[in-house]
Amino acid sequence: VECHCGDSLIMRVVATNEIPFEVFLKIEIYDENDSLLYEVPTDSTSEEPVLVVEAPLLNLDGSLKQARKHVEDISLNEDGINALNNGKKINLRVTINTPRSRTSQDIFVKLLADYVLDVQLSAAGTLTQDL
Repeated sequence: VECHCGDSLIMRVVATNEIPFEVFLKIEIYDENDSLLYEVPTDSTSEEPVLVVEAPLLNLDGSLKQARKHVEDISLNEDGINALNNGKKINLRVTINTPRSRTSQDIFVKLLADYVLDVQLSAAGTLTQDL
C-alpha cells in the first residue's frame, strides 16, 4: 500500500439502497507483524463501526417502500495516512443487519431479485507544500 496524500484523506461512500439491510464498516490497518496501526472509527469513546449503507424504508409487510441514499465521509488524519503508507494489510470489517424496527414488532423482510444496491466510492486528499 503506497499513498502520498499529504495531510488528510477523505473516502466518500455514496450508497442508494433498496435491499432491506444496513451496512456498517470498520477499517483496520496492520503492519507486517499483524499489529494494529490505525482504525476507523478512531474515537475511543465510540467503538461503533461507521454506517455506510442505510436500510430503505419498508412497508409493514416487509416489502420496499422507498430506497434510501446515504453519504458517508470517512476521514483519515495524519496518523491514518502514515499507517496507510507503512501498513501491510487493510481489514474491512463489514456488518450487515436487517433494519431495526421502530416499534416493538419484528420485521420480516422480503428479498426480491429486482432490488438494487448502488455504491460509489471516491477519495480526496490535501497536501501542504512549502514554497
